[in-house]
Amino acid sequence: MTLRDYIRMRRISLAALSLRDTDTRILDIAFTYGFSSQEAFTRAFVKAFGVTPRVYRSCPRPISLTTRIEVFSPYYYWSKERNNMNKEAIKEPQITVEFIPAHKFIGIWDINSTNYGSFWKNGHDCDEICGTLESLSDHTLSGQLGQTAGWFMENGSKGYLYGIPVAADYSGIIPPGMTCREIPSRNTSCSLIRLLTI
Repeated sequence: MTLRDYIRMRRISLAALSLRDTDTRILDIAFTYGFSSQEAFTRAFVKAFGVTPRVYRSCPRPISLTTRIEVFSPYYYWSKERNNMNKEAIKEPQITVEFIPAHKFIGIWDINSTNYGSFWKNGHDCDEICGTLESLSDHTLSGQLGQTAGWFMENGSKGYLYGIPVAADYSGIIPPGMTCREIPSRNTSCSLIRLLTI
């Protein structure tokens, strides 16, 4: 993707989130994100997502947004950058036990992948999947992280999943290629690692 195309798709993706999450007039959203007119905005939106802004606002559906990827690995910073970090900014991991209510999980459950790297090498398009899940971010289960990855067991085999937790009563659209599974309530241990660079 060229830098120009990336900027264009980021603008149209942010505009889509404004359509979904605010009551701002479509014309004002168009101007906010650098379009010269509502017509130009509509043409770009239809080209990107196959639906007009007005139709999307009235009935939001999963679309593949161009998201700003946050590449942040605490493990990388600890192993590679720890000598360059301000030691006062490093905090010890906090381990807690949290109750996670029953909910649903929308995503891809890949029995042929066993880790994060192999999941993306196994034919899954990171930009498309992350962008589509971002378009569902307004349904994220309250108090939980947004996009989540992890292992699962199925018929004695370990696989890897990537998706988003949603409320137990979610009945919206499931994006093509993804499934929605019910997850029972449970207590789980959680480790929160915070590494800050200054």
